[in-house]
Amino acid sequence: MTTTTVDPPNYGHLLSTHSKAMRFDTFFWVTRHPITELLIGVNQNATPMTCALLNRWLSIMAGPGTVRGYEIKDEEEYLPNKSDDDEEECEKIYICPVEITSTGVLQYWMTPNGTVIEPDSDMPLPTGNYGIFFDAECIYSGLPALQYSREHRLSFGHNFWDESKADIDQSKLLNSIPVDLRNAATLRDASRCVFTNEVESLTSVWIIPPVAAWKTSDRSDRQRWNQEPFVNSANILTIQASLVVYFYLHYFTVDVDDGYKIIILRTDGYIHDMVPTYSQSKLRSRYRQ
Repeated sequence: MTTTTVDPPNYGHLLSTHSKAMRFDTFFWVTRHPITELLIGVNQNATPMTCALLNRWLSIMAGPGTVRGYEIKDEEEYLPNKSDDDEEECEKIYICPVEITSTGVLQYWMTPNGTVIEPDSDMPLPTGNYGIFFDAECIYSGLPALQYSREHRLSFGHNFWDESKADIDQSKLLNSIPVDLRNAATLRDASRCVFTNEVESLTSVWIIPPVAAWKTSDRSDRQRWNQEPFVNSANILTIQASLVVYFYLHYFTVDVDDGYKIIILRTDGYIHDMVPTYSQSKLRSRYRQ
């Protein structure tokens, strides 16, 4: 019997231990002069990506209205202290397949080598490397500095939960949901778990805990951040108690801007047995009005 060894794909850059463990196969890069930096890695077997989805996620992570641009026509015209009326807000990004070239130890540069993909495109993206671009020569601020948050795995849960000591009672902050909002969410969800449709052992959870909502804002705005917009029933889900730990450890999540679409982020553990929406052959989504 002959065993065939399949070489891992060559993405043109080194994969971190975390990237290998998560089986990332699609990477989004952004140029922060003078270097190109990796902004996001994705496992498309778990989370199929489109440019429209990337735009929505970046907007969510950066905070509404924080991605702004100043068009450059002349170096003297760029003034960091321009008023809001002078700013050209630009929340949409374009992506393009790119070739990644090493320019030093863990330093890279990207060169476009494909067709530009429009911001609202729902076309499934092939795996590989993509550059993030804008439709004008601008200086931009407000893009989420995700490369500085790797220890959180882009997960609010890792700020409060330790996987080795996962206990639903560890953080009262995550479960301090007002009774009236809890009841409204339970009524909306027809007293069923939105993931499994079960009616037993239910509880309620924040989609984005208000106490951690400041992480969705630009760093410069965090002192002025107001968590009140997150304290509403639309930010609450009815869920089986046994799934809470996995939800806050970011094994799966919900895209609230896409009809509460269920997104599986981690395929290890027992989550694929507990959440029936996990399937490589079926659409992993459930829609609610």
